[in-house]
Amino acid sequence: FALVPAAMMAPSPFPGAGTGLAATTIGDRHAIMLRGGVDQVWGHYVFTLQNDGKAPAEISTPVMLPSGAIDVRPQEGLNPEDVVAGAAGQTGMVSIRKMVEPGVHLVSFGFVIPARTGHASIEFNVPYRIAEMQVLAQRSSAMSVSGERLVSRRPGIWAIDGELAMGQTLVMNVAGVPEGRQRLWIMGLSVAALIAGLGGGLAWWSRPKRKEESLDEETLGT
Repeated sequence: FALVPAAMMAPSPFPGAGTGLAATTIGDRHAIMLRGGVDQVWGHYVFTLQNDGKAPAEISTPVMLPSGAIDVRPQEGLNPEDVVAGAAGQTGMVSIRKMVEPGVHLVSFGFVIPARTGHASIEFNVPYRIAEMQVLAQRSSAMSVSGERLVSRRPGIWAIDGELAMGQTLVMNVAGVPEGRQRLWIMGLSVAALIAGLGGGLAWWSRPKRKEESLDEETLGT
């Protein structure tokens, strides 16, 4: 994963499209890094803040984080006081409000998505324009990622075909997530339910018949 953040640090060739004040914007290059845990997908959303001016400038913007994520944490380039929950008029949205020094600065958020039977669905609501998006997974893992407009570049690396506009939804399906005992429990409960149903049926058919039932069978000629 080390090569992608280095590439992202290059200044954007186009004006940024963030909601920053003064000269600070969100950079055009974004990346989502995924690795598998047991019945979980651990993710890192990486982007840049770009201050083209000569003095520190503040930015206040929502952050693109997946719906249903658990254990969301600010990581690279952010302090806890830079993160605001439900700010920028977005109920339930995580936002950042930060003074940014001149230059390009890498920032990231970590998150965890639950998986079931080796699969997970990750859905993002895009709050700003994204010119370039890469998705990366560990090459040594069995995980694969698919989704609309997601194009494979080389093993473990995918890219969104074209840019993402504000308000769009990005859904990625992850397969090959390491499994714990979840599938065994599901199979065990299914088998137990089947056995219980068969046992109940056999018990009903083999129970001693009452006199009324015997008379009914004789009447029907059985």
